[in-house]
Amino acid sequence: MGKKMMGFSRFLWVLGLLFLVVITNSVHAETEATCQDCIQNFVSNCKPYLVGEAAVPDVGCCLGLSNTYGGITKPKTRKDICECLHKLAVRDGYKPDRAKKVLKYCEVDFPVPLAPSAADCKK
Repeated sequence: MGKKMMGFSRFLWVLGLLFLVVITNSVHAETEATCQDCIQNFVSNCKPYLVGEAAVPDVGCCLGLSNTYGGITKPKTRKDICECLHKLAVRDGYKPDRAKKVLKYCEVDFPVPLAPSAADCKK
């Protein structure tokens, strides 16, 4: 019984920590997102899946995508985020098929492709 309580306590502690991270890193709708916001909010958590090291996206990946989504409302922001993600995708070797799947897996309609080509960013 004692081990179950310790496990449950640890779970609650991790859940609370995750909540704090999400709250402090979320991009609010009145603030446009930046490349750094994307890196902090979801890229680090999505990268293992995007490069093929993980079978499914991390929970932090999905939460980060959702939190950043509201900060991408202007065409210039979309272009800047697209160029940022393109550079990261090329540098880190994101797999385009996985980039498309992560949005479906997380049920997020993100306004920018996660592994865009240079041409995607000119649209």
